[in-house]
Amino acid sequence: MPLSRRRSLLVIGGIAACFLVAAGLGAVIEHAHASFVVDVAILGGLVGGCAGLGLVYSYNTSREVRHLKAEFDAATGLTPLLGSTDRLVPTMGGMAMDAEPCHHMLTLISRYKPTTIVEFGPGTSTVLIQLMLRSLHAPGRIFCIEHDPHFALAVRENLDYFGFGSDEVTVIEAPLAPRVLVDETTSHSWQGKWYLEEALEALPGQVDFVVVDGPPDVPGVGLRYPALPWIKGRLSDRAVIFADDTNRVAERRMIERWLEDPDVSVCHRGGSFTSLLFRRSADEPVGEKTD
Repeated sequence: MPLSRRRSLLVIGGIAACFLVAAGLGAVIEHAHASFVVDVAILGGLVGGCAGLGLVYSYNTSREVRHLKAEFDAATGLTPLLGSTDRLVPTMGGMAMDAEPCHHMLTLISRYKPTTIVEFGPGTSTVLIQLMLRSLHAPGRIFCIEHDPHFALAVRENLDYFGFGSDEVTVIEAPLAPRVLVDETTSHSWQGKWYLEEALEALPGQVDFVVVDGPPDVPGVGLRYPALPWIKGRLSDRAVIFADDTNRVAERRMIERWLEDPDVSVCHRGGSFTSLLFRRSADEPVGEKTD
């Protein structure tokens, strides 16, 4: 939920609470036939409530300002990359990834220079990743997994608009279906909807970088948890996992469960994103790298 909407709900709820408290105090004291005390109690309740609302409003406004500043700074940092194309890059934020997580994700790609990237939930971030790979002159390739065929078509059209070929970005359509998954390392079991197994078979044998920004989550369900257990067998040593929306309860719980795997450690925790590093144990095999 946007900060402005949460702030409005807090203000409305606070006002309602003030009136309820004042009315309750008034009813109790009025029953005792003390009208002067009733007026004082009501006035005191309203003044106290308004002061509390002022503090809540100030806190949320300050937090929103900090968020906007972080977004502005991140977008400014992306300017050189965006200037590398004469095309209009899709907007960030809303349903798309915000500028701050995009900036951190691209910084990691610049640092680790992955050759194979898998993205759950493509969109604006896909365009930015490929622009970064081109600017690095890196031979990277992106495999995007999308469950919605209409959105998959929109992603393909956007990639064509930027002139990205199928040898650079591959969009894999994989419907969501009821699944039961078990993480053999942590023994966690999970039940819900996840991509069909055919999508995994379409991926290369070795993956260096994973972006987890899909599928769209259902509050409290944690639909994105299977991403790591599902693809772990194909991760290369020192593979990076970048997860967006980790300010939400389900995604925070997802990260904590992933970190129970001794091969997984935290790179960075941001306001709404988390990056992890996967270090493969020496005795763990990895799939053969394929073209």
